[in-house]
Amino acid sequence: MIRQLIRDLAEYERAPNEAVATEEGLREVLFGEKPSAQVLLALENDEPVSFAVYFFNFSTWLARPGLYLEDLFVRPAMQTGKLRAAGDCYPLTTIPLSVRSAFC
Repeated sequence: MIRQLIRDLAEYERAPNEAVATEEGLREVLFGEKPSAQVLLALENDEPVSFAVYFFNFSTWLARPGLYLEDLFVRPAMQTGKLRAAGDCYPLTTIPLSVRSAFC
């Protein structure tokens, strides 16, 4: 399910050959003994329509934890603005891809 959403994202970004993640690799880094990242899924009628991959970081200068949103993808057919979050929500600051690419 997650791997397919990653492939869908790569296709959407016109880079289908760059998404080489395997189920085994994802299982280890997302659900293994020491997960490196977290994933959130949005389902519509039990079908995956969106995902977010994030990990926690830490600023030594600020002495504060943070959250880095690696990917947020909503399948184009579901990009209607009608997806809603369930549970507690917290503010999230993001950097637009056009700005972020200037730092990479």
